[in-house]
Amino acid sequence: MKQKWFSIVLIMILLSLFSACSKKEAEPEEVITFKSAESETAVETPAVQNEEPPAPVPVADTEAPADVKDLIASSGDGSVMLSWTNPTDEDFTKVVITYGIDGTAVVRGAPGGIGKQYISDLKNGVEYTFTLMAVDKTGNASEGKQVSSTPVSPTPVKPVETPVAKPTPTPSPAPKPEPVKQVVTEPEPVVEPVTQTAQNTLVSFIWSSDGNIAANSDCIFQKTGVTTVLAKATSIELNKKKSLISAYSMGKYPVTQELFEAVMGINPSKCVDSSNLYVTAAGEITKLKPCEKVSWYDAIAFCNKLSLLLGYEPCYYVSGIDDWNALVYEDIPTEYNTAWSDASCDFTRNGFRLPTESEWEVAARGGNPAAAEWNYSFSGKDSKVREATNKDLDSVGWYKYNICNGGVTSNKEPAAGAGYGTHETGLKAPNSLSLFDMCGNVWEWCWDSCKTTDDNSTFEVDPISGVPADSCRALRGGSWGIDASCCDIPSRLVEYEFYRSARYGFRLVRTGAAN
Repeated sequence: MKQKWFSIVLIMILLSLFSACSKKEAEPEEVITFKSAESETAVETPAVQNEEPPAPVPVADTEAPADVKDLIASSGDGSVMLSWTNPTDEDFTKVVITYGIDGTAVVRGAPGGIGKQYISDLKNGVEYTFTLMAVDKTGNASEGKQVSSTPVSPTPVKPVETPVAKPTPTPSPAPKPEPVKQVVTEPEPVVEPVTQTAQNTLVSFIWSSDGNIAANSDCIFQKTGVTTVLAKATSIELNKKKSLISAYSMGKYPVTQELFEAVMGINPSKCVDSSNLYVTAAGEITKLKPCEKVSWYDAIAFCNKLSLLLGYEPCYYVSGIDDWNALVYEDIPTEYNTAWSDASCDFTRNGFRLPTESEWEVAARGGNPAAAEWNYSFSGKDSKVREATNKDLDSVGWYKYNICNGGVTSNKEPAAGAGYGTHETGLKAPNSLSLFDMCGNVWEWCWDSCKTTDDNSTFEVDPISGVPADSCRALRGGSWGIDASCCDIPSRLVEYEFYRSARYGFRLVRTGAAN
């Protein structure tokens, strides 16, 4: 009996052990439960034992540096100086500056350093907005900081002078407004001074057989001949107004350095052989370049002195000057002067004078309104291009983008050296009146004031675009230092009468046809 019970107990123990093993095999895996950030639904994921954590994925640098600080713009003559403090971001590398239509500059610097950039070749009177963006090593750019500035010409201070009584001169013809394109004053380049000794040797001049002015038969001043523009008074529609223009003749070339020195005893020009900046191009003769660095005051003094040397009647009256022969270059004012600015002109006299703007434009257009040349863009050459660079100007004029490239347009900015500055007169093609260099080379002073009148008349005789009671005068034709778009016939520059520039010259005119 005991043996039977022992067998039953042994069987029950074996069954119990078998049952425990079965339960262990059927036990489910451990699970970790979490909630998705985008849903409240529970998600079950099997636990993984002894797995290495994943390596971190590199994150691209998309953080832009901070903007520059302490941004300041200081305006100058045709220029603006920018200064600022760079951001302190460790990966900052440079500042990109944008302005105008397509102006750009890049300034590299250190984090937290001081940055400066000089922007030149700007137009005076035009407001420019400069945007500065800080850029880091990976190319991320800041939003940008802006500052605005307007380049301006230096404003002269007019001294207070006691008016000097003067005799009433022969009345000038009635003034008229001249609706022509305005061009802002060009910035004057910094140049080294040229020291010269003034002389005042008076010589009686004559006309040579070849039509040039001469001191005598052995001393002929080349490229000083004149040509008739209008042989008689002619009715012409100019700038949408009919005018009667009296007969007159004009110098074929701008006044040369040689002739100016012979008359005034000094050559004030900057484009001379002694200059390291303005170097005469190969094959050209320096003394036959246009005389420049001359003011309006200088020009009218020259006209009167040359007239006397040739036995003509001087056209200009300036209060206080009784003997033009005795006037020397050093006597001409270099700042505003009431007497000189109030100068009057007697157009009936036979001496030399500056052209009026109407006379200059009629001559530049060829003198014949019925001819195709009358509507050309440049004097002697037409063009449909209105860009800074223009190959159409190459045949008739010197300008910014062809002076250093043998007279052929280049896209490169000119640099100091051979050809930089003026060029010998008469090397380009003339217009139909045999007038050379009417467009480009040097701006040419005219008699007219820059101050227009309110005259609304429909017909005038020998019109003048402004009254001679303002401190500025007009120049026409463009120069070697400016874009082609400012060398066309309608372009007009206004400048203080006493201001001398390496881009300003002049051309002679006489009332009546050439002899």
